Amino acid sequence: MPSENREDRGFRKFVPLARVQLLTDALFALSMMIILLQVDYPDPEVVVTNAQISAFLDAQLPAVEVYAITFILIAIYWVKHMEQFGYIREIDYRLLWLQLGFLLFLVLLPVMNAYAVLYPLHRTVFVNYCIVLVGMGVFSAASWRYATKDGRLINPGTDPAVVQNLWIDALIEPIAATAAMAIALVSVEAGQAALLVIPLAFAAQRWRRRRKTKRSA
Repeated sequence: MPSENREDRGFRKFVPLARVQLLTDALFALSMMIILLQVDYPDPEVVVTNAQISAFLDAQLPAVEVYAITFILIAIYWVKHMEQFGYIREIDYRLLWLQLGFLLFLVLLPVMNAYAVLYPLHRTVFVNYCIVLVGMGVFSAASWRYATKDGRLINPGTDPAVVQNLWIDALIEPIAATAAMAIALVSVEAGQAALLVIPLAFAAQRWRRRRKTKRSA
């Protein structure tokens, strides 16, 4: 369906696409940096022997696992955000506020990461961590749905299959995080393991699309 002309959209206001992309990239980079700055370092005046160093590193392994998972999740959201904005041609104020909702949860993720490191098996902490992931996913999906409805804000001629694929991608995180919350009511460790579905599904989607592209070539 052809997109509407800007003159026909009355009161709707638009913002520069580059400004939103700049803000988003900056907050993604900041979030990635903050979680790395939360890593504990040994006191060289206290941790001096090989045994002490080994004990310190062993104690840090659970925290490092949390950092790695959070970093990977942020990276996946960043990649998907770039993919979506590769097709979005302009941003109106409604899409802007949807994006700001997404960024709100993005900057909350390093905070929840810090709590998850301090209390790695605490059910309430894990549930709140997942709520942040769900919030990011819901706003990401809502943004894409709003932008693509009737070709509202995307490039003309965008393949409907691409729109559908990115819509499915946007739903993976909130669905997986919601399932992880439910599983955590029985076992927090199992809930944490359930979050691995997100990077696995991300990789599987890309693999499926590459195979489909090769078969159609």
